[in-house]
Amino acid sequence: AAQMLTLVQRVQPALTQLDMGIQRVHLSGRGSWRLELDTGATLELGRGSVAELQARTERFVRTVATVTARWQAPLEYADLRHREGYAVRLRGITTTLTPEKPARP
Repeated sequence: AAQMLTLVQRVQPALTQLDMGIQRVHLSGRGSWRLELDTGATLELGRGSVAELQARTERFVRTVATVTARWQAPLEYADLRHREGYAVRLRGITTTLTPEKPARP
């Protein structure tokens, strides 16, 4: 519980800049952290020290508004475990083809 509280205290200030609050904190058996936000989005923080997780979160906060504004879609999921960046899923945006919309040659 103390470790979770420390994590929340360190990453919440960055998320507040995006009007996001932490609703739930999960710690897997392998030591990987995941946050569920009050917006319905999920953040995969991964493993590491609290300082490393805070740095990943701050890097994400600095740039994610540009991504969501570009696509005009709210964040659904972000995977911050990547060394040089992060992966996102935006609500209503897909990169897969549906049967109704075949690929054009």
